Amino acid sequence: MVGVSAIGPGADPERSASILREWGITGFSHIADDGRVGVLFDVFGTPGMAVVTANGSVASRTGDPGPGGYDDLINAARAMDA
Repeated sequence: MVGVSAIGPGADPERSASILREWGITGFSHIADDGRVGVLFDVFGTPGMAVVTANGSVASRTGDPGPGGYDDLINAARAMDA
């Protein structure tokens, strides 16, 4: 899992890193995106997420995932591999 903590050309990676430390968000890598990574995975806003399977299938969503949204996105990506 990779967390993208800043999106857009005006993003402040240092501020994002500070927030991650303050909130104790750990356990996986984080990147600061200037917008290029989000475009690659069709994530154009926040909150946004993409799931990439080991086979390279990508499912993405922009907006609040809602209840079960993460599981739904994972299942959608896995279904592309089937």
